[in-house]
Amino acid sequence: MLARANRRSISHESVLAEVKSLFQSPTWRPPTFPAAAMELLSLTEREDMEIGQAADALGRDPVLAAQVVKRARSAAYAGRQVVSTLKEAVVRLGVSGTRNVALESAMTMSCFTGSQNAALRESLRRHSVAVAHLARGTAVVAGASPEQSFLCGLLHDLGSVATLLALEELSTSWEIQVDAAEMWLHLDLLHPEQSAAIARMWGMPDTVIDVLGHHHDLSLKGAPRTVASTVVLAESFADELGHSFRVSGQQIAVESADEELLSDARTALMLEEDPRPVVFKQVKTPLGAALGADEEARPAL
Repeated sequence: MLARANRRSISHESVLAEVKSLFQSPTWRPPTFPAAAMELLSLTEREDMEIGQAADALGRDPVLAAQVVKRARSAAYAGRQVVSTLKEAVVRLGVSGTRNVALESAMTMSCFTGSQNAALRESLRRHSVAVAHLARGTAVVAGASPEQSFLCGLLHDLGSVATLLALEELSTSWEIQVDAAEMWLHLDLLHPEQSAAIARMWGMPDTVIDVLGHHHDLSLKGAPRTVASTVVLAESFADELGHSFRVSGQQIAVESADEELLSDARTALMLEEDPRPVVFKQVKTPLGAALGADEEARPAL
């Protein structure tokens, strides 16, 4: 840890070294993931899962259950009858929709709620949710795994959340405010490795861990490379739709703007035609419901 006398003059290099050291410390405590969400994730991977089992799993976490019911009652999913129970909400959203709403809500609870750096957290949340839905839509068009793509899109910047938490912890220990926005461009390179590390601690599937660790280089083979390619394209689509991650108004999307990387992703998915019209149409309702009513007015969708 930096000496007290040096706390008033902190270089980018010093902060980077301290964040790396904190990540490696046995006392470092990354965000936790709600047990009910992990149980639902495991259940939905089984072919014999029943609606009642999903409702029971969610019922063990009142906050997640409330979010699922709220989404099922939203205008985007309105039906002839008003949803009044958790099981009815699961039926209305479908198993896949219920799973994705629960995962979005779990990430918000675990990672995007806090008084410090609120604007950065909200920008990360909106970007992560948008990439999740766009990755799923891209996977559907490409014949890849929609649910794995959604999960990887949602978690791909998990390491950025960890970086924010680390900066907040260092600010407290140094007794000064470390400007996260000022330091971000120097710290962003840490996020793929940390995303994978936290996903491993949460017990996520190996494919998800691999994708999170390499979603900016596509140095993977087989199914992980395919899923990672949907995330790469989804980040580009999110930028186009105004959902890039921004720090002090500056777009943090260097890798997703790399034409060579985008070309590699399209090749990996064997996409000969531009998938955006179909993907944007597919995600309009779920993404609008996830991010709020303002999405309904976006002409690009």
